[in-house]
Amino acid sequence: ARLPIYHWTDEGCAPDLLTGLRDSGAIVVKGVPPTQEGLCTVGALFGHWQATIWGPDTWSTRTAPQGEMQVPDTAYLNVELKPHNDGCYLQDIPGLQIFLC
Repeated sequence: ARLPIYHWTDEGCAPDLLTGLRDSGAIVVKGVPPTQEGLCTVGALFGHWQATIWGPDTWSTRTAPQGEMQVPDTAYLNVELKPHNDGCYLQDIPGLQIFLC
């Protein structure tokens, strides 16, 4: 099944995004400014940011050649990531993960 696609305009489109996420479990939002501020603005529509072991708000990943990886993690490889759970070993398990691509 294809994910629903939404276009970011401003906070006024929040009800549609939330409904789509509730109904399908995942959504694609196009037009989000490609900055940390843009990501945080959209993310705040879904709730508060939870600090992680990587920092207080967001972090970046990128693909890297095998020999250049500092951490052996699939987040840094250019391979498909199937649906899975991240952070299930944390005391405060993530409820929602947002990727800005």
